[in-house]
Amino acid sequence: MTSEDNETRGVPIEGYVDIYLLPIPARNVDAYQQQATGFGEVVKEHGALSYREFRGDDLGEGMGVEDGELLTAAVVDFESRAHRDDVMG
Repeated sequence: MTSEDNETRGVPIEGYVDIYLLPIPARNVDAYQQQATGFGEVVKEHGALSYREFRGDDLGEGMGVEDGELLTAAVVDFESRAHRDDVMG
């Protein structure tokens, strides 16, 4: 489905995102955070609009997340699919 398809349905779409769902062992959250911060800096240096992370204590329900893991959603924002391909290519 293209952004034009959504716009004709009354749902404006702006931009493009990559979303990463990552089960992180709770014991490794600090190490993960260091690595994720570095990744965020690199993608922004290469032109991504932003890098954000979200975590919730009930995000893993039904997602196969093991006890002791925290499901993290990392989101990288881009202007468009073409912009994403340029940045991540």
